[in-house]
Amino acid sequence: DVLDLGVLERGWGGVAREVLVDYVWQGQCKKAVLVVCGVEGAQDLSGGKRSRKKVCVGGPRINMCKVTMQVPPADGNVVLRIWSSGKTQVSGCSSEESLYLANCGVQTVIMQLAAAEGTRNILLVSDEALQQLQARLASAGAEVRLTNMSVMGSWDCGFGDVGARLRVDALLPWLQARPEIVDARLLGSKAGDGGASASRFGQVGIYIRRSCVPGLEQDGQEKDMYINFSPAGKCVILGVPSMQVGQVLADMISELLIEAFMCDAPRIREQYQGQPRRPRRGA
Repeated sequence: DVLDLGVLERGWGGVAREVLVDYVWQGQCKKAVLVVCGVEGAQDLSGGKRSRKKVCVGGPRINMCKVTMQVPPADGNVVLRIWSSGKTQVSGCSSEESLYLANCGVQTVIMQLAAAEGTRNILLVSDEALQQLQARLASAGAEVRLTNMSVMGSWDCGFGDVGARLRVDALLPWLQARPEIVDARLLGSKAGDGGASASRFGQVGIYIRRSCVPGLEQDGQEKDMYINFSPAGKCVILGVPSMQVGQVLADMISELLIEAFMCDAPRIREQYQGQPRRPRRGA
């Protein structure tokens, strides 16, 4: 670990809500102002409180911090998650420069806190290492490296619009029998309990064989593609390498769920006890 994220969460209140960032993009020196909307520690990817924390001298230390911000010129809802290792994950950016700028903004604040009297222990490094880092930053700009550009997206199959949903207990065996599915399970369920530990209305997570996704059959990587969805048909896709692959994968999942919904075997579809939800605008 290189960061004490508890210091980042507590110390950000002493930093201006608007953060001036100097950065270099494609050989050009630029300036931009980021507007920080919120900083939360001890959050996992679903937004819930983490139950496991690393224990260090002086008490527990959180492993991840979530920063929401507005990144100019057009990205008004950017979420950056930073781990104690210094690695980040960002969603809501419309361009590679926006992604780079969001990372530079958080790096700028970390260095401001490291230089301040009450928060200089944010970096878990020696004084000598900190001085060397500050010298490199002063001469070369922010040391931010984009190691992976991936796409995250969401869509809705619309089952709720007709007052229906998928019965997860019947759907899971159907999915697990499909050749393109590596695994399908209720999120939050424990291995071997058949999903009994998770909510009946919880999200379902599935892994698609990479070799079954057009465009990824021969890319030389082994990691399968992950998607989660709700019984009402709302889907989220994570970590796809491009918009083109994301669209192909979204079409695959939509066709799969609609096939299950329409064939209704065995009783995968069920009606809500009540009125269908109101149509979405533009539908």
